[in-house]
Amino acid sequence: MGMDASGAGLDNRAPAAARAGDAPAVARLLPRGRIADPLYAGLAAGPLRVRLLKGTQSPTLSHYAVASGASIQNLIACAKRTGIGGSWLIMGGAGRAAYDEYMATGWPVIVSQFVVPVNEKRLDDDPAHAEEVRRATAAAPGYFSYLMAEWENYIWAWWTTVDPKPTLGKTEAELRAMDRRGHYDAVIAALREWKRRAGGHLSLMTGHGLQSHVAEIGIDAVCIETSENIAATQVKRAYCRGAARQFGIPWTESVSVWFGPSVTAPNREPKTIEAWPGVTIGGEAGHSLSHMERMWHTSWFAGSADVNQETSTSLLFEDQWDTTAFASDPKLSRFGEAADRFCRRMRSVDVGVPYTPFGVIVRKDHGRWTNWSDPWGRYPQTLGDKLTSRFFDQLFPGQSQGPGDEERYLCPSPYGDTFDVLVADADRSAWGAYPVLIALGDVPWTPDDIRELTEHARRGGVVVLHEVNTKGWDRQLIGLQPGGFQAAGRAEVALKRLDGSPALIKRRLGKGWVFVVGTGPSEAEARAVPDALLGELARRYLPFEVTGEVQTLINRTPDGWLALLVNNGGISKKFTQREMIDPARTAPVRVRLAGRNPRVEELMQGGAVRPEPVRGGRSWDVRLSIPPGEMRLLRIGE
Repeated sequence: MGMDASGAGLDNRAPAAARAGDAPAVARLLPRGRIADPLYAGLAAGPLRVRLLKGTQSPTLSHYAVASGASIQNLIACAKRTGIGGSWLIMGGAGRAAYDEYMATGWPVIVSQFVVPVNEKRLDDDPAHAEEVRRATAAAPGYFSYLMAEWENYIWAWWTTVDPKPTLGKTEAELRAMDRRGHYDAVIAALREWKRRAGGHLSLMTGHGLQSHVAEIGIDAVCIETSENIAATQVKRAYCRGAARQFGIPWTESVSVWFGPSVTAPNREPKTIEAWPGVTIGGEAGHSLSHMERMWHTSWFAGSADVNQETSTSLLFEDQWDTTAFASDPKLSRFGEAADRFCRRMRSVDVGVPYTPFGVIVRKDHGRWTNWSDPWGRYPQTLGDKLTSRFFDQLFPGQSQGPGDEERYLCPSPYGDTFDVLVADADRSAWGAYPVLIALGDVPWTPDDIRELTEHARRGGVVVLHEVNTKGWDRQLIGLQPGGFQAAGRAEVALKRLDGSPALIKRRLGKGWVFVVGTGPSEAEARAVPDALLGELARRYLPFEVTGEVQTLINRTPDGWLALLVNNGGISKKFTQREMIDPARTAPVRVRLAGRNPRVEELMQGGAVRPEPVRGGRSWDVRLSIPPGEMRLLRIGE
């Protein structure tokens, strides 16, 4: 299904104030029209395909399976009977009998909470532990991996509060004398040692960090934790999914039940437990049901192989807080009923391939966290670092402000959730799968990086650079004069500032284009990519136009497209209070399609949708009203 050639891609743009400095175009940025829709078969067989956990036929929901003893069989039977599940995430130290019972189901088994024993060499120094690793990894009939959860939080604590040398091989003084690459190399060396101690079966989950690309060491899966008090969910997914695609592995997401000093639970009356003093559990405390459902669905739609629900046994079932005594036939909680709907939808709807035509290339030693603090917690931010956080605010307005009262875990996406983050100086085999490659921040290029990007443009792709990352490039090749920011040779000024100075320089290179963005007179107002260029890229490379303040995810399917539209606005929640819904924030949404009268269905509520002809039938509009905290899933046939 094509988009009207005169459309503007996704038009739920960033606020006008963010666009106020846009300069007028003095040259057409890209040709009229848009590229042909990519073939599903090519996407499904290429680097962007969804990679599932071994032994599964579709994405799964994993149980945080902490039950022990006879309760294990009760939990297994319940998961099989209800269909809520598909994989297991069990706590480290559960013991050989527990491992055997979970592995016998044939579902993937992930063993969590091994950071401390692995780091302290218990698996090396304790023969029983070492034998357990060898036996478990050899006996697993399907997928088996040791998960180092929130690993970067541990490393951060080790090098700031205790002697980091046992973990990183460096003293605090040595680390402080290093540059960013030195920090990265020390972390990579530690993770390679962890992988060895875990028998080669290692998965890594970040907490607040964005360091997913450490997956280059070769791991089973790259994982992220979301929800809790963790900001910038869509940014985390872009980094994690990009790492998974760049290194050819699955990615997974763990959705936390924590929300400040509160925990999400189904019990109607709030309670506390001795293990968590000062923490309110259940009642109106924790996250809203709407929040959990939106996190599950958008993770699945974004391509995760597994959605892990933290404390699933106590969240999805009534009265199951005693994890040593899981009932034989527990009642589903309201969260469990929602999980049942979600799992049925995962099994019945093939979401195809998440469509992300935009690859964003960053330095792999960036050392950034979702709060956009100083790199590695110790280096002053460069202009490139500031451009990075500003760029993601263009993509997901408000993400850098933190999750707030549950309002900004997920943000509107003016250009869709259609960006993956890749790293330079690493495997480049996936780069060619992205029609557009955008360099972000200070990137220390290698000659091979530059050659690959040059050939990408020559083959017909678009490469977007910025003044801050042109070091190492032949300036004449990319259309820049030897000094200053002026067009050279056949390059042209594509955007000017109000004072007439160049803001964006464009050069045709082979069958494609290279754009270079100028910093301008004010670093405080500089951006990595002008909104005008982002809008043109969306117009040319996205399959249809969406107007409305919604999060938009677009997937290619064998017979067309799916669009998940999410209204994350108008619903807010304090830690221990009921969510507040503002009906006035119902989002009017228009999806504009091109071509003949398209076939459109809405799959959440069910039923056909009748598109309205516009422009004499050359385009067709689908109009929806999405209440706060709700989702709509459109199937658009070809």
